[in-house]
Amino acid sequence: MELRCSHCESPIERQAKGYKRKSLLTLIDLKSAEKLFPGLNPREAFLCFSCVRQVYQKTKKNGKRRVFVDPNPASCAAPSTRPASSIPGEPPPLKKLKKRLKTQMNEHDYATRDMEPGSCRPPPARRLRRGPVSGFLRRRNFSSALNRLLQESGFREALIKVCGKIISNEMVNDLEGPFRKPFSPENLSAFSWDQTTSWAEGKAPLTVACLRSMFPPAKKIQKLTVNYSPGNKPRRMTEEEVKQMLERRICLLLSVPLYTSSLRSCFLQTAFSVEMLRHRCPVTIFSVTNSLGLSMSKTTARIHVRKLAEEHERTVKRWRDEIQTTRGTQYCSEDSKKAAAYTFSWGKVRVPSVSRSESTERGYSFVTWAFRFAHQARVNFRNLHGPPIKAVEVSPYSILPTKETYESLRQRMKTLVMRIIADNLTALKGPRGRVERHIPHKYSSLMKEQSTTVSLGAVIPNLTEESVSVAFGLKDFIPEVSGTPHHILCCGDVLSSERKEQSNKTQNNETPKQNPELKFDGLVEAPPEFQKEHLLHEDMIKMLLSEKSENARGTLHHIVSLFHFKTFNNTAKDYFLNIWDFITASAQMDWLRDLALRLVDLVWMPPSQEDINMAAAAAEQSDGEKRNIFPFCYCREEKPGERLVRCCSNLCPRIWFHESCVQTRTLSDQDRFCGPDCGSDGTYAYCQCKERRGGQMVQCGLMERCRKHEWYHRACLTDAQQSNNQHTPWFCSSSCSTGGGGEEDFLLNYSKAVLWEGLNHLARRDAIQEGDGDAMTDFWRTDMVLLGSRKHLQLFNSSHQLITGIEGFYPERIRQDMKWNRVLNLQGTSGGNVSLDLLTELMINEFKGGIEFGKGSFTSQQVEQSAQLAGDQAKHLDRLFFTGGNPLNLSSCLHRLTNTSSSSSSSYSSSSSSSSSSKRAADVSRFVDEFKKDELFSFKPGRKHPGFEKFIYPQRVRNPKKMGRSVRSLSEELDRRRDKIL
Repeated sequence: MELRCSHCESPIERQAKGYKRKSLLTLIDLKSAEKLFPGLNPREAFLCFSCVRQVYQKTKKNGKRRVFVDPNPASCAAPSTRPASSIPGEPPPLKKLKKRLKTQMNEHDYATRDMEPGSCRPPPARRLRRGPVSGFLRRRNFSSALNRLLQESGFREALIKVCGKIISNEMVNDLEGPFRKPFSPENLSAFSWDQTTSWAEGKAPLTVACLRSMFPPAKKIQKLTVNYSPGNKPRRMTEEEVKQMLERRICLLLSVPLYTSSLRSCFLQTAFSVEMLRHRCPVTIFSVTNSLGLSMSKTTARIHVRKLAEEHERTVKRWRDEIQTTRGTQYCSEDSKKAAAYTFSWGKVRVPSVSRSESTERGYSFVTWAFRFAHQARVNFRNLHGPPIKAVEVSPYSILPTKETYESLRQRMKTLVMRIIADNLTALKGPRGRVERHIPHKYSSLMKEQSTTVSLGAVIPNLTEESVSVAFGLKDFIPEVSGTPHHILCCGDVLSSERKEQSNKTQNNETPKQNPELKFDGLVEAPPEFQKEHLLHEDMIKMLLSEKSENARGTLHHIVSLFHFKTFNNTAKDYFLNIWDFITASAQMDWLRDLALRLVDLVWMPPSQEDINMAAAAAEQSDGEKRNIFPFCYCREEKPGERLVRCCSNLCPRIWFHESCVQTRTLSDQDRFCGPDCGSDGTYAYCQCKERRGGQMVQCGLMERCRKHEWYHRACLTDAQQSNNQHTPWFCSSSCSTGGGGEEDFLLNYSKAVLWEGLNHLARRDAIQEGDGDAMTDFWRTDMVLLGSRKHLQLFNSSHQLITGIEGFYPERIRQDMKWNRVLNLQGTSGGNVSLDLLTELMINEFKGGIEFGKGSFTSQQVEQSAQLAGDQAKHLDRLFFTGGNPLNLSSCLHRLTNTSSSSSSSYSSSSSSSSSSKRAADVSRFVDEFKKDELFSFKPGRKHPGFEKFIYPQRVRNPKKMGRSVRSLSEELDRRRDKIL
């Protein structure tokens, strides 16, 4: 049926969306429709566009719709005193008609009852003038009324005066607002821009509305490009960043008049002046900003910094007093847990001083300062009490790693590989949510809590003192219980050969020498986790990075060039953030668990357990003993001619036993177990599952020379392996089938070494981020073997002291503190923990950057102020004054180091996390497309990389007997120095 116009009956054209027509009541109101089209039903009438143009010609706009204006209104009868018009019904002159049309009409002015002939409505001159405003007010349309009044002369000036009075009275009685709060650590951490803006909108809505209207719309600001850090590409601001920027600027504009009217409303001005003092701004900048009302004077800023330092000292002394006042209940679990536990850390910085060198050569003299921090512990072990034992009484088998230690590492690697697979394969959206993101332990809930860190300022260590606590100025912060120092963990570099050194000459002859027999006197030294980790990174770079392999596909040097990783050198500590990103990217490549285990087994290269047992057996002998070392069996005696059998438990610590010493036999004659414990643990030394499942077993054709597991459960074989099982002999892998003659694929060895080192890095980092004390201790055991083989003796000694202390050399409380309280979490998120020494390094890193950038000298006052503002204060100040977050500050570095799936509250963290995740996903996809044809993990004998012609990853322990003797001598040294250590 063809649609037609309700008035002219012309056909209506159909368009892509509907018809080309207009509803009558959308153009004019009901009474105007009845006058213009008396024969139509207005509610069902539709007009074509020709009729719509006629409606526009006969009507006038009033509000959202148009109204009919009669061009020939009925004339009024003349008054009796005046002669009537000669022509009845003559329309008024044109001038009067224009004046009538110019007057704004009410929507229903035309709809009054029909005027009778001879009747006339008196001309409402004043009503026409004020009628629209009163109508707007009656309908509570105040905006239209105000716009109408603004057309009157003099109203704008009156409105400005009234608004000025309202604004001046809105914030007069501001006694409890955020701008009047004193500048303290608690108020600084609690300050929020959006909460301050919400408070201002409730307190002074007109003022905030006026300030908001002065800024351009948010969508226009969002189109602007920003660049928060050098080297990154400019980008557009997010909606959240625009909101934060506007809130900051509105609050700043509000704070200036409040600060001008009352000096007590100075929170933002104080924070800004402290921030400028932190960045060493000259006094002229303070004078300019103070005259503009943006900051305090430099002297006032120094006073506030001093107050912050005094507040920090009071906090630590309050922790100390809580421990001392609970000395009567020291070993009562319920009461002693109420007392605070804390740790110390410090980092040393070589600072150029103002005094010039006395030598003829120009240059600055350098002074070594120690930046000190105190950290409140999240797990309190004051209820524990257990006597220590001698170090030589600690079993070497508990110091060195066991099969169980490496099995826990294998399971953690499996979980990490599952995460990588689920995150990078788009087909695994279902299993992705079921992958374990955080490996739980008994203190997981406490390790998610945010840590409390305070700065204790900077001192010049006086290493001529008798104790470390006095040398670093920490004696007053160590509690005493029953007249003896209460041991507190500390982490920092104690040994130093120079107290003051010059840049252009060696140490001054007048410099006092340090005391070689320093006592810790209430402090217990914790090992440097960060230093150990990056020393291993340096070893990896030296071993696997070669300039000769730049053009060899699949080498680290080629990957660096291909994916444009940020530059780093062999000194990994100087560029540790870039190193961590690079190693993480290099490692990223109920079936998902099996697949993850197969990938881990592909690169599984732990040190030989026989070598570790040899070292442990050597450590059990004192210097006077000269008997032969036999690392196997319970008897530890070599029995010539007697056959050795292998225990089939995968967790057996000694592996091989004399047949006569084996106590039990289970399952079958082929499966032998050394004792009831191994027979009931459920593990199996063969197959990739490492589980005792039973069923038919299949042996690889290379038998004892198999490159993997030798024996396999038939149920654990894949379909391809099942089909190959029809052949005789059967080989478990291509490396066994093609490498039976002893040939090597050096390219495969290199690829497996890269992945093995990367997975070790990820697993170690995951244990630290979760705060898993047991796993971190196990990593010190496994790394102790590497440190000894690679001759890193200082860290080898530190690892021995840590593990020996945890196994009994330390008292029970210190053992648990050493295991669980060596990490901190300033972000308050799951997986957000970092080690003590790394956090200290990050907190003083900004000051080090200022030294390198400034190229100038520092006074003692400037160094102390920088130390007092390091840590939490610096983090909160950066949060206040950086819209997108300072990419070089503590929070950004922590987020980059602990970038996991956990969400972050800050917009900068969320935006940077999403961008880095998308970039990493793109890099992984590109890596697969680039190297999938190279078969980097397939066994092909004879392949090699330039620069790594005969590469074999060193799995064997170098001289295990010597390592065992070193362990024994270190234990004897600990017993000799017990009084100085504890």
